[in-house]
Amino acid sequence: MPTKLPMPFLLFKSVRKAALKVVHHDKAANGIDNEIRNLAALSHPCLLEIYDRGVLPDGRHYFTAAYVRGAALADYLFENTLIPWSVLRNVLYGVAQGLDELHAAALVHADVKPD
Repeated sequence: MPTKLPMPFLLFKSVRKAALKVVHHDKAANGIDNEIRNLAALSHPCLLEIYDRGVLPDGRHYFTAAYVRGAALADYLFENTLIPWSVLRNVLYGVAQGLDELHAAALVHADVKPD
C-alpha cells in the first residue's frame, strides 16, 4: 500500500491555484534563476505573479506562478481572423504596460510571443 504524503497546503484556509513551469532548455545555464528572482520582486497587474522557484534534483530550474485561466493569445488569433480593434488595442496595451514595468526595473523580456 502506498505511503500517503503530507499535504501541508490543506492546513491553510485559502488555497491559490498555481502553474508549474519547468525550464527544459539551455537558458537555465544562462541565469534563469536570476531572471525568475527579479521577476518575482515585481508586482503589476500585467505581469505574472511568481510564487516560488527552485532547482529539481536533475538540475532543471522551475518556478510556480499564478494560474492564468484561458487560452493562449496564439490560439485566439488562429481562431479569429478578424479581431475587433477594441480587443486588439486592449491586448497590446496590456503587453506594453507589462514590458514598461520590466524596463523600468532594468529587465528585458527577450521572448515576447503570443503563446
